[in-house]
Amino acid sequence: MKKNLEDIIMYVLNVEKRDEMIKAKKLKKAGMVPGCVYGGNLEKTLHVQIPEGEARKLLKYKLEGGNVLLECEGKKFNVLLKEIDCNPVSTQIENLSFQNLVENKKVESVAQIVLKNQNKMPIMVQKLLKEIPYRALPSDLVEKIVIDLEKMRAGAHIKVKDLSIYQNPNIKILVDTDKPVLNITENSKRRQQSPVNEAV
Repeated sequence: MKKNLEDIIMYVLNVEKRDEMIKAKKLKKAGMVPGCVYGGNLEKTLHVQIPEGEARKLLKYKLEGGNVLLECEGKKFNVLLKEIDCNPVSTQIENLSFQNLVENKKVESVAQIVLKNQNKMPIMVQKLLKEIPYRALPSDLVEKIVIDLEKMRAGAHIKVKDLSIYQNPNIKILVDTDKPVLNITENSKRRQQSPVNEAV
């Protein structure tokens, strides 16, 4: 059974329409994060501003590829958090981009890979992919893929085609499905090497 678009929206974010004459630098000094909403059935890009505190709160729950319900001046927009632009030095949120969703129109997104029980297991995990790009209708969007490491042992490996997202016929994976996602090795301490005595 397909999900209704409203059923997959998990987060509501209130935003304000932004005056395009105000430069982003001035906006950020006033404690606002600039953003935009584009695509779908919008005739033109909607420029918005978000209180910095609300933007940081959003990013605690949502990453790129997350579903958000935007409310702006009494209107609601079902959107995809498409791009997060942060300053790598100051960690200030520079800009947030949202893609407006239309129920019967496919979009490209990413599903974040989340590891569960990693600290409980005596193994080392080499995570080779952090997200899986794909194309799907809004009703089939996947925000994250949880991989439980509890029963995995050293020597195990997972490829894209082993993930649950690959099993959904309504989702088109946009990366080589034979590509490795993670490898698991034994987490053993290095043995102390004894000094080598050279013959005189």
